[in-house]
Amino acid sequence: MVASNTENFVSDLDVPVPSSGKAVVIGQLVNAQDNSPLLTMLYLSVAEVKDDPSLPPKVHFSADTDSTAVQDIDTGQFMFSDVAPGKFAIVVLTPSESFFLQDSAGNILVIDVQADETKDVGVFAIE
Repeated sequence: MVASNTENFVSDLDVPVPSSGKAVVIGQLVNAQDNSPLLTMLYLSVAEVKDDPSLPPKVHFSADTDSTAVQDIDTGQFMFSDVAPGKFAIVVLTPSESFFLQDSAGNILVIDVQADETKDVGVFAIE
């Protein structure tokens, strides 16, 4: 998968120190077959977690207003900067499909972002 919109792709991604009261969210997206960088559009969407843990979170996705990631073309590392504290899900948007990044149990990954932190969500190998 390669995104058709390349304005968010860079070489040598430089992760900044979070702005005061904000956070930076980083991770990496790779192809599960060969560990090559997987380049696509990534969005950080607000997630509402239910009191009942058996229910999935409600994710408020908007391609018009959600933050988009900057992604390193050489490594697949991605970054969302100036993130307000809160709970979020990452939406992966490709030319043929969209989906949420998932945790190791197959649930929608909900990221709890705190002010003044750099949150590393890890490496995601996508088929």
